[in-house]
Amino acid sequence: RLVHSTADETSARSCRSVFGRWYDNSTPTLQQCALRCSWCPVCRYASFSYQQRDCSLYSACNVEPLLPRGYGYRTVDVAMALAVARSKPARVCGYAGVHATRKSEQTQPKRSSQLAVYTAVIGGYEKTFKEPTHCNVPFIAYTDELTKTHVTHGKRSCWRMIIARAHLELDYTRGCRNSIASNQGSFNVAKFYKLNPHRLTELSTFKHVIWVDGTVRIHADLTALAFARVLTSTSIVSAFEHCELNPPTRFEHCRDGLLRNEVHIMDDIFRASRGSKGVYRGQDFSQQEQYYLHESGFREHWFANYPEARGRPQYGVWVTTFVVLNLANPDTRRFLDRWWFENANTTTQDQVTFSFVAWRTGLLPYSLPAHNVTGTWLANSLFKKLRHHV
Repeated sequence: RLVHSTADETSARSCRSVFGRWYDNSTPTLQQCALRCSWCPVCRYASFSYQQRDCSLYSACNVEPLLPRGYGYRTVDVAMALAVARSKPARVCGYAGVHATRKSEQTQPKRSSQLAVYTAVIGGYEKTFKEPTHCNVPFIAYTDELTKTHVTHGKRSCWRMIIARAHLELDYTRGCRNSIASNQGSFNVAKFYKLNPHRLTELSTFKHVIWVDGTVRIHADLTALAFARVLTSTSIVSAFEHCELNPPTRFEHCRDGLLRNEVHIMDDIFRASRGSKGVYRGQDFSQQEQYYLHESGFREHWFANYPEARGRPQYGVWVTTFVVLNLANPDTRRFLDRWWFENANTTTQDQVTFSFVAWRTGLLPYSLPAHNVTGTWLANSLFKKLRHHV
């Protein structure tokens, strides 16, 4: 059924005319098409065309219907977990399709536990799992057994080891350049676990989960009241802003909230590493820069009028070594699906895609430091980031 809503200038503009394209010669799946496109935040429909190999230049709720013989733009109800639309969206933003129950909410598992920490280290890239100071929440590690725990004699590790086997079965992006089937490098496999906690059985009962890179050692009590305020503030995702006042190298300089700074510095890191085969396998950094900065329609400081960004000059680029996720919110699943799709389709540099996905979905991260959390992404009241290969 259709219900009337206010069709003012603001809501009309919210149907962004951003579109995407896919570059390989394979036929994209329904999920690939829908995730590549930007959906309208009013009616949450995405529109795409198999034949044109792109997304509609028009907003999802102002799209022309599918023409005879299959030509034209189809619509997908993103709120219904990428199901083909049961009916066309209304022709104007003043009307939005309303469904009695969303499929994503129907299938949401019962979350009996509050918080877990997870990581993934594949291929022995890090030598040890970093033991936290407190073991009072579950710590779950996905691994191939090449990385070891390191604890004092007579003590048990906080980490529960899970042999990483789920990635091949659960990855839905087959055919993309960085799908697991196409890129089984250890760095990319670990990324699957990082960006898909909502698909992992071991994490399905938790309301909040925290991703930590293999270089992070947590020294805070995550059950303390001070951190509880961070969890309460995390409606979707929280992370530290990318700014370090005393960076150890030029690669850690403040990004000043600008995606172009992150893209350019990642290009510098790639050149300095001379295209390391392990970490940057299969990546095209020149194409990455061209797409994210020139072709996608992305604009810096798009969030300037939102309350989340007020008084935060570094808002806009985040470090993803420590990421808090609210899995009880269906929008978090939408953010994660898009994040993994960008990884699979374009680049494994997830700090680039994190900021891009925030713009594409319109889902704003909660920035740290905040409340009683102090420090920067390298060292703070929650954790310390160590060097690699330790």
